[in-house]
Amino acid sequence: MTGSKRTVLTLGGRAVASKLAASDDLSVVVGQFDVLLPCRQFNVRHKVAVVGQVSLTTEFLLRLLFSVDALSERDAQQFFGFSEHEMAFVLKEAEAKAYIERHGAQLRLSEYGRMLFADSDKPQIYEVEKGNERAAFDLIALAPAEREYLSDFEFALPEIELKDGEVVANASKLVPDAFRKYFVELVARREREGGVRKSLYSVDGVTPDERFFALVPVVATAPAKRPSEASPMLDGWKAGHELDDRAAVAHAVAAFLDRQQQSISGEAASAYDLLVEVAPDYLKEFITRTGLSVGRYCAETAARAGEFRVDRPTIGLVGPLYSSSNAGHLAEAMDHAARRGPPASPAIWVAPQSPLWGASRGLPKVLEQLRGRLHGADTDLPSDRVMGLVAGKPPTHLRRAFTTLVELPSSSELPTCLEVLLIPGNVAAVLVHAPIGTRRGFPVPLGILTFDTSVVERVALMMTRLLPNQLRSHGDVEMYTRDVLYPKAAGDANLNHQSST
Repeated sequence: MTGSKRTVLTLGGRAVASKLAASDDLSVVVGQFDVLLPCRQFNVRHKVAVVGQVSLTTEFLLRLLFSVDALSERDAQQFFGFSEHEMAFVLKEAEAKAYIERHGAQLRLSEYGRMLFADSDKPQIYEVEKGNERAAFDLIALAPAEREYLSDFEFALPEIELKDGEVVANASKLVPDAFRKYFVELVARREREGGVRKSLYSVDGVTPDERFFALVPVVATAPAKRPSEASPMLDGWKAGHELDDRAAVAHAVAAFLDRQQQSISGEAASAYDLLVEVAPDYLKEFITRTGLSVGRYCAETAARAGEFRVDRPTIGLVGPLYSSSNAGHLAEAMDHAARRGPPASPAIWVAPQSPLWGASRGLPKVLEQLRGRLHGADTDLPSDRVMGLVAGKPPTHLRRAFTTLVELPSSSELPTCLEVLLIPGNVAAVLVHAPIGTRRGFPVPLGILTFDTSVVERVALMMTRLLPNQLRSHGDVEMYTRDVLYPKAAGDANLNHQSST
């Protein structure tokens, strides 16, 4: 896989359920993220040619003089049947614009007037106006970019690498050609709404202005048979000719996705064993002598509808938990669990050790959803009831997404490729992030989501067993003990959120 040119998908959709789990055309969403596209505003001094407006009579006078070369004012007056006053009015307009000139008693087209007929037997009348446009372009494809407000979380998202330094260094020299190419999109189309047709006459100067970032939403899809061969899909950003004009950005995103590939580690096998430990009944048909049949489970999960029912409290998941489809499944699971009573304990979300995990606007949306559901109407409960746990130093975007973020020490026995969302006594999700079917590839999130009380209890017991005795909140001295986060008694799924300083 490494070194191969990644295909950029521009059309397509989400994974489609199929009765044929191993069909070649079945694809699945394996990743969702947002990246920052470097952009810059430029002040572009230019001139535009504006189609002029003259009276119909003046236009016919110009056409008459063009056909006969010269004509006396009296003959022109008789030709049109004008009075002396009417003829004087028509001549005044034409002479004011320097379209005609007098040679004795004869009227002739001026050199400027003859230029109006360069491409037609009708006069092409236009005027040149000066303009100054603040135009924004991305610094990879030099295509028009739109500036929008970015939150603190969005500013912390990963940035597309600028490989071509010449574009950045010489942007002011390259912008004139880009401005000419996209003039209709940037200026003419907007001003045409007022009924005025404009065309670019010249670009006279470019001054660089502020730099900014634009967000590019990316969905990574892959064949269900080869889920680690992920390719970016950008139709949520641009489509059709707009994406064709931004091919350089599409290839930069594909290269960014390729850099997220990982080598499979021994921790992956341990993580899959933990997955089987918490949901043995659900996974029993995929368990072999050597453990979980990961490839077959992934293909089957991609093909299944994944709908919850009262008698089906556990479903398989492929792809990020915060993707649009899986976030919907999470909300559905919490709705089912709520029939047993409202959740009374804080949730914890263990992030896998991957710099790209959570780099999506979907994460803060799901966190906000969880906070609202867990807090409910009880004002005595803490306002933030979702605690993030991360191995090692967390990336900036996670620090800005989670209000409470706890750093797991190196002594933690949790596999770094394991993701766990636990709402004790309510809902649990367990996913393993690792390449599937290859030694190196895109780490595919694969696991289960459940509101089955027995599975949720096993997940809580697993976390009680594997978490270190003490955890330190990132960025301050606040400490959490394992016994505070999890009950001592087996099967007790109530957490009391406490802290000491």
